[in-house]
Amino acid sequence: MFVTSLKSRLKSTASGYVSGFVREERGAMTILSAFLFIMMMLAGGVALDFMRFETERARIQYTLDRASLAAASLSQTNGREAVIRDYFRAAGLGGYDLDVEIYTEGNSVSVVKATSSAPVRSMFLDMLGVESLTAPASAQAEERRSNIEISLVLDVSGSMAGEKIEALRGAAQGFVDEVFVTDDPAELAAKKERVSVSLVPYEGKVNVGSVVSKYYDLDPWHTLSACARWDNSDFTELAVADNRVLKRIAHFDHWSGGPHAKRYLDPWKEKYGGLLDPYCQLDDTNAIIPFSNDPDDLKSKIGNLKAVGWTAIDHGAKWGTVLLDPSANSRVVEMISDDEVDSSFALRPSAYGDEQTIKALVIMTDGANTRQHDLKPDRRGDIPSPIYAYHDDFDDIRSTYAGDPVKIAEEIKKIVLEDRSDTEYSIFLEKTSEEEEEPIHYEWKKDKVDDEPVGGTSKARQLTWGEVASIFSHVTVADHILPQTVTRNHVDTLTKNKQKGKVDGITVHDDDFRSIAGWKKNTDSQGGLHEVYRSTGQADKNLKALCDKAKAEGVIIYTIAFKAASGGQKVMSYCATSTSTYFQIEKSDQNSKLDDAFDKIAQTINVLKLTQ
Repeated sequence: MFVTSLKSRLKSTASGYVSGFVREERGAMTILSAFLFIMMMLAGGVALDFMRFETERARIQYTLDRASLAAASLSQTNGREAVIRDYFRAAGLGGYDLDVEIYTEGNSVSVVKATSSAPVRSMFLDMLGVESLTAPASAQAEERRSNIEISLVLDVSGSMAGEKIEALRGAAQGFVDEVFVTDDPAELAAKKERVSVSLVPYEGKVNVGSVVSKYYDLDPWHTLSACARWDNSDFTELAVADNRVLKRIAHFDHWSGGPHAKRYLDPWKEKYGGLLDPYCQLDDTNAIIPFSNDPDDLKSKIGNLKAVGWTAIDHGAKWGTVLLDPSANSRVVEMISDDEVDSSFALRPSAYGDEQTIKALVIMTDGANTRQHDLKPDRRGDIPSPIYAYHDDFDDIRSTYAGDPVKIAEEIKKIVLEDRSDTEYSIFLEKTSEEEEEPIHYEWKKDKVDDEPVGGTSKARQLTWGEVASIFSHVTVADHILPQTVTRNHVDTLTKNKQKGKVDGITVHDDDFRSIAGWKKNTDSQGGLHEVYRSTGQADKNLKALCDKAKAEGVIIYTIAFKAASGGQKVMSYCATSTSTYFQIEKSDQNSKLDDAFDKIAQTINVLKLTQ
């Protein structure tokens, strides 16, 4: 009984303790706080472990970045892997794993890839079973010296004369220095392997010159000069086919005046064959220089540029793009074979889109497009004119080369085109009415009328209109030869009619040739010598079409409007690849701004960059 009672009391007491414990709330926060504290400590410790991990990873990455950049430099003379390991040792990371991969292409490409990793022992994560973290890092650096193809298209029109041409010479020479010159001979040699500059001076046309004309065929109707004219459709294409024969601009002088006889005493006569100012120059002063890597030669050519003529920006830009287009490669191969171009350029111009090549077209002008001139179609080539020539040497030639009519014709033509001072000329005048005398030949040097050509019908050489244009300036024909035949004192002897005569089917009235304006009336509307074959508006359209095509192929176009007219500014702004590649120099600006523009354009495009 007693035992039973004791058990009952104990059970009741224990039950009370348990119930009290359950109901008791004192001390609960302490336990929770302890639990939370432990969790916070663990979380903080984990965060600390990750901070240590990230700090070490960043240290390795930073060292890798700097080391890779230094090792990838093309000017690096030490071993590239050794450079990276030296950086690691200097940073106290010499004991870490390091893997280095190196790729180079001569002096043009250097690629360095480096990877590393380091164990970071954990202080708290090991409580979760993670004893350490591995901090990885990798870097890839490269320096590529891009192949650079430049067409430098410079305005040398008459408006550039004086201070402007001097400023251009200096600025363009500075451009060449910026592109090529370095104090390091090895660096200069490397630049010469990857940088080519084609110099394209232009005015009212482009003088293709004695070099380039050997590889771009011009029609052979004359060989006195080498300027080509392009069809409008040519400005929508960049390529020039290997079998393309370009139309050659005629050899003529449509500007110079003065009586023909005075020219025999002038010193330029021997150089230009009788024409004071031929539309296309005969020498190479302003001619194209293709694919050059010779800075001294380029600067010498630039220093001798002469300001003359009108302005055809479209022609300059056209030749600039021709020398950037891959279709020129076959010509470059021939030029290399003839030692005209360095053998380093055997694969130039490269294909459009080549990631290793930058194609740059630099166009500078101080004006705007003007009209473009050439002989009229019926005044080109071998179309007979009413003018005859005779020289005593004709007889000797016929005797020396008897039986060889081709050789006779060649030799006589040489004398004709020399326009010797003792060459005699006559012009045939038709009847204009039944009341007039018979048709006559008039020798204007001797003021003599005859019924046959100078020297006699069998000995005289009838000139073609192309030869007439090659011998006499248009103004000479207009104001000297033709006026004397029909309007001067001897007119009574010629026709007994002071009102008119007839030359080549054109009725010539007394007042028609008393001024250049009268001659232009005939040349422009009645079958004279030359014509305007392209207007300024069409030239602008052609230039824009060409620029659009070049930009679509990835050519970077830099343009400079050097104190240019508004028309020139507009087309230069349009042609530029972006606003940052267009440079406008106002008339109020100093000429030194031209130096600044060329300097900015010429900045090296060797890019050293981190790629990963």
